[in-house]
Amino acid sequence: MLNRSDLAENHFNTVQTRYEGILAQAASIPAENRPTVLLHSPFQGLWHLPSADSYAVRLIQDAGGRYLFPDLKAHGARPFDFEWVFANARHANIWMQVDATSLKTFAASDPRFTRFDAYQSQQIYTHFKRTNPSGGNDFYESGVIHPDRILEDLFSIFSNWPNDVPEEKLHYFVRLH
Repeated sequence: MLNRSDLAENHFNTVQTRYEGILAQAASIPAENRPTVLLHSPFQGLWHLPSADSYAVRLIQDAGGRYLFPDLKAHGARPFDFEWVFANARHANIWMQVDATSLKTFAASDPRFTRFDAYQSQQIYTHFKRTNPSGGNDFYESGVIHPDRILEDLFSIFSNWPNDVPEEKLHYFVRLH
């Protein structure tokens, strides 16, 4: 369309090389050191968990994490009630991609969240580090062409777990405090 396929190919190759390098590093994390990961939080009473073969879960696995529901198969996300998720994910090591700005506001949205291990150990991350005044979120804007940056963030979080990752090292994610 713009007659610049050389630029597109160069970008793709750079992203692919970075992604594969991080993937190789993550592969060296022993299975017993890979944290279990819960995604999202309920919306209108239902928790929509992604299928094990989704893009989001692939990133978790590639970064050295363990998705709590490796046998979950669905088109898109599958809805579950709070009680089911609590019974099956209460002990997750890390909780990712929640819609909150602090642990306090997260708990205020549903006090039951405080009963999860990840809440009690303050291992909850949001993907709203880079937003603009209009509400745009760079995770969704540049992350689609830079999965290597998302993978790098996840690898930093998972490989350092349970320790904190300096916020300046993360591109899209921030740990709730």
